[in-house]
Amino acid sequence: MADLQMTFLTADKGKKSIRVPNIDALDPELVKAVMADIAAANIVEAKGVRQFTEPLSAKLVETKNTVLFDLTQAS
Repeated sequence: MADLQMTFLTADKGKKSIRVPNIDALDPELVKAVMADIAAANIVEAKGVRQFTEPLSAKLVETKNTVLFDLTQAS
């Protein structure tokens, strides 16, 4: 499993991301359409700046954990 990270442009030309956990595989065109819908909804604003105004990118992020030591495990 991976997390879907969707990155958008803000009204002041900054970047904001939305991360959705535990996603399997997705159709890129579906993700692009959903991101366009989020941008068109125009429902998020922070400090007077519209957020999520234009889709920029989407990616699946996989995180691998490597335990170096774990003192909570009994021997």
